[in-house]
Amino acid sequence: MERQSKHRATWQTVLATLLICSTFVPGASSVELARKDHSSQETNVEQGKKVLRLTLEECIAIALENSHRRRVSRFAVEIAEAQHRQALSSYWPIVKLESAFSRMDEDLVNVTPAREVESQSEAYITLGPGGADYDGIPIYTRVKADVEELTDTLRDRESIDTSLSLIYPLHTGGKRSAIVSKARYGLEAAKEKDRRTILEVVYDVKRFYFGALLSREVRQIAEEMLVRLEVVRDLTEAMYKQGAGTVKKTDYLRTEIMLNTTRAIVPLLNRNEQVAKAALANTMGMEWEDSVELAEEKIRFAPCQVDLKQLIGDCYVFNPDVARLQAGLGAAEAGVREARSGNRPTVALFGSLNRVDNSYDYGIVNSQNEKSWVAGLSVQIPIFDGFLTTRKVVEARVRLLKLREEGILLRKGLALQTKQIFLQMETAKEQHQAVQNALTSAEENRDLITRAYREGLTETREVIESQIIEAFVKAQYQRILYEHVEAQAHLEFVVGKGVSSALWGTSAVPLSSGK
Repeated sequence: MERQSKHRATWQTVLATLLICSTFVPGASSVELARKDHSSQETNVEQGKKVLRLTLEECIAIALENSHRRRVSRFAVEIAEAQHRQALSSYWPIVKLESAFSRMDEDLVNVTPAREVESQSEAYITLGPGGADYDGIPIYTRVKADVEELTDTLRDRESIDTSLSLIYPLHTGGKRSAIVSKARYGLEAAKEKDRRTILEVVYDVKRFYFGALLSREVRQIAEEMLVRLEVVRDLTEAMYKQGAGTVKKTDYLRTEIMLNTTRAIVPLLNRNEQVAKAALANTMGMEWEDSVELAEEKIRFAPCQVDLKQLIGDCYVFNPDVARLQAGLGAAEAGVREARSGNRPTVALFGSLNRVDNSYDYGIVNSQNEKSWVAGLSVQIPIFDGFLTTRKVVEARVRLLKLREEGILLRKGLALQTKQIFLQMETAKEQHQAVQNALTSAEENRDLITRAYREGLTETREVIESQIIEAFVKAQYQRILYEHVEAQAHLEFVVGKGVSSALWGTSAVPLSSGK
């Protein structure tokens, strides 16, 4: 009875392992990407459904081309470039041409009020014999007159005013250079975010591609186990009907139960494989009705010799988040300079050319005033703004200090994450050889027990147990292969560059910024 309990626990464990390995693959629900058509190597077209047989490199290339996440990051880079060019425009003068037509309700006039005008005149009387001239006697006369109200037209009510103006900042107290620096660092941050998007897409494709391979291997293990159980069932049935006495009906029923249980699991494993392929196709930006077939036959074991200290050092150099943080620190320092510029004087050169077109030729629109120009130098010196600039400087400094502390947290977190993934990869590497030896022993054990069973030298449950153990070890082996290759892909994602160029030939994928 104890032996039967152990036997039942063993095959239940194996079935659970097969299910766990099949569900170990990331599901499609974790992918939130849009879809797009792509033409590639078509192996089958049926009712508008495309089936593409692709390698990992081809899947990555398609995903990078179709990914809407990549397009979003590209647009972000273009926005940052436009903002940088906007900031550089402050080094150029501002020239504006303005022209305006205006019509008033009536002509513009100057009204002189009525007043009394008093004038004094001087005259001389000539006296002398024969009308000879000599200094006469002056006579003064005062005359008063009332002058009526006078109305003078200054300009006609319709006119066209045209002006060409120029403003050129000569000195901004460091504000202009600070704004340009912030825009430049913003552009660098956008480029690093685009590189992070590339790494994410590549990592997602690898995860789902390897996951689909794992699902296929687990399904094949179950199908192989199913075929062998059918052979054992037929052999048990034949030996039972012969009445040799070594095989009882309970042995036949036990085999039938195990066979049907395995048969019920195979469709579930097949479904998980299809879900993994659908997740891969979705990550690649393909339509939902399209399907992907994996060109690779199995998951390869390609260990790479890397040093943990070197990995962490590379992570500090190549990780896009670290680079974005450095750009953020530069922008924060520029923000401090921008805030300080509020206390400094600004100097600007200005000038304008003016023209007035009016039908009236006198008044203020006479020929002398029709065209004019003005040029000057403007200086603004801030004296007091209610301590606003001082508070802005304090805020900018605190933001800079906060960002520096976040940088320390980021570096520590990346180091911890890198170490964790490295240990996971090393653990899978160490487990690989042991499980590979166990797999060889399990296959040999199953073959020997099956031969002995045909000769009536062993019991039915030992045959079933050998089949279960072999399937269990095979599933464990495939899981270790997946964990190892997934850890390598994850390590490349975190570090920001390829860890092993031998891994599936992904050296052509642009993973680093070229620093």
